[in-house]
Amino acid sequence: MPHMNTRNVAIGGLVVAAFVGGATYAITRGSNSSHAMPAMTNETMSSGGNMPGMLAVGDVSGFRSSADGYTLKLATTKLSVARLARFSFRVLGSNNEPVRDFELEATKKMHLILVRRDLTNYQHVHPTMASDGTWSVAAAVPASGSYRAFMDFAAKGKRTVLGVDLKAPGLWARVALPAPRTTSRADGYDVAMHSDMLMPKSSVEMRFTVSRDGEPVTSLEPYLGNLGHLVILREKTLQYMHVHPRSSGGAAPGILFATDFAYPGRYRAFLQFQTGGEVHTAAFTVKVHAM
Repeated sequence: MPHMNTRNVAIGGLVVAAFVGGATYAITRGSNSSHAMPAMTNETMSSGGNMPGMLAVGDVSGFRSSADGYTLKLATTKLSVARLARFSFRVLGSNNEPVRDFELEATKKMHLILVRRDLTNYQHVHPTMASDGTWSVAAAVPASGSYRAFMDFAAKGKRTVLGVDLKAPGLWARVALPAPRTTSRADGYDVAMHSDMLMPKSSVEMRFTVSRDGEPVTSLEPYLGNLGHLVILREKTLQYMHVHPRSSGGAAPGILFATDFAYPGRYRAFLQFQTGGEVHTAAFTVKVHAM
């Protein structure tokens, strides 16, 4: 058996064990440890001073590779650049055995979100599960960098999101987040976002309208059982939110979502909708104002 590189890190009473190569990521409760924190890197500093994948305050969705009694076990920690390659993983239960009994969530049993940590190169794909509980998908990213993967699934009547950092080899430069705008263009479609001022810790509505050549699109097709899907990620910390719409029917007067934001700051919102059998992604930078 090849040698496994292991790193244990103590963080506020949590011991994080990362095995690189046939990787298992696990977070367990432990006592204060003498294990040293890894050195701060440029990537860490550019993420607001937190270690990648962790938030300084609170416990938010997608920031742990182990939660709700489930733990990710990855076959690899690297992503392929520009060439499709098999990406596979398992979800282990509290008994350390692969979980096989997943429930449908938006017509799929597993949603895999990939995004670079500067909130570029967003992907939403759906792996398939083998009989031994291994999930796999042919995946590639268009550019090198540090990525975050979110595994979004439901089991035993509860929805869980697990998250882990991945690398796509090669040199890369962080892209600055675009300024907030209420319009976006996707594959020839113009998408507009309508909302009141966004504030933390209060319910907000976000409505999106789609047009083409100046005319409203009123014939959106169902995508994963809904008119649209909205994933929102917070800048730097990558807090994860996956919102389903309230709208039904065609497209007018728009696709309506209701959600709430835990913290002020800038976020990147990725709206996906379908026409002519093709899925389109419109991205928006939004600002949530402090109370």
